[in-house]
Amino acid sequence: MPTIAKHPTTGVINVILGEGESLTEQFNSEKVVVYRRDSTTDWQLKMMKPLGLLASPEALKVNAKQRCGWNATANEGDPIHQHSDGSWWHFDELWSLENGPFETWDEAYNALAEYCAGLEMAQQTAQEIADEIGAAVTDDDIVKNLIKKLFPKGIPDETQADSDKQN
Repeated sequence: MPTIAKHPTTGVINVILGEGESLTEQFNSEKVVVYRRDSTTDWQLKMMKPLGLLASPEALKVNAKQRCGWNATANEGDPIHQHSDGSWWHFDELWSLENGPFETWDEAYNALAEYCAGLEMAQQTAQEIADEIGAAVTDDDIVKNLIKKLFPKGIPDETQADSDKQN
């Protein structure tokens, strides 16, 4: 599975592709930087697509035999599917990454159910944290606290202007 990280401030996404992995069209965006680290790069990190550009799908793929012939129409949208080697896999919630291999359909189903439960729990936890932060701190509080910390005696321009008014 590719390593994917999103910068919290800039929104830039870094993707590192490993052995036999390719990037889906969903991640071929101007805000995504793609690297490869596998046997084709002598295990060195090599940039495959810089920030601000789109890459052709062929430039991001490895010359490896296609293992998955999953077809959305034929599978009627079922995220669980079987590769030609007989292993079972399931897609993530974005339909961009495969999870597996599993020996049986039942194992793939149970892993998908566990994945969905974990995803739901993570989303609920993130929302609770966001609600807690949003309710406890306002933008005005952040600015006032920052000013107090940086200028414990008051902002220099305001202090001078206040003393000028008094004189």
